[in-house]
Amino acid sequence: MESITITELLTIGLLMGAVSMVLGAAFQLIIARRQDKRFKWRHLVLIIVTRVLAILLGLFSWAYWALPFDVFVGPIMLPVLFAEIVLSPLMLFLFGYHMGRSRSMLTRNNPDSISPAS
Repeated sequence: MESITITELLTIGLLMGAVSMVLGAAFQLIIARRQDKRFKWRHLVLIIVTRVLAILLGLFSWAYWALPFDVFVGPIMLPVLFAEIVLSPLMLFLFGYHMGRSRSMLTRNNPDSISPAS
C-alpha cells in the first residue's frame, strides 16, 4: 500500500469540498466585512484557518461515514458542508465577530434607551 502525504490529503479534501468551502468563505467574509469595513489580515487568517479545519473534519467524518446515503449530493460533499455549518459560526465567535449585528449597531446610542438626568 502506498502512503499519502498530508498535502495530498488536504488537496483531495479541498477539491471535493470546493462548493462548500466557497460558500463558507463567502459567508464568513460577509460577516467580517460588515463589522470591519476595510480589509484586514485577520479576515484572511480567519478564512484560511476555518477552511483547513473544515477539510480535516470533513475528511475525518468521511472516513467514518456510516449513513446509508451517499457522501455527495450533487457537487456538495456533505461531511465538509456539516463541518462548515459548525465551524464557520464557531470560528467567527472565536475571532471576535458577532453574527447578529454590525459593530456600529452595537455601539450606536439608542434614543429610546436614554433616561432623563435626575
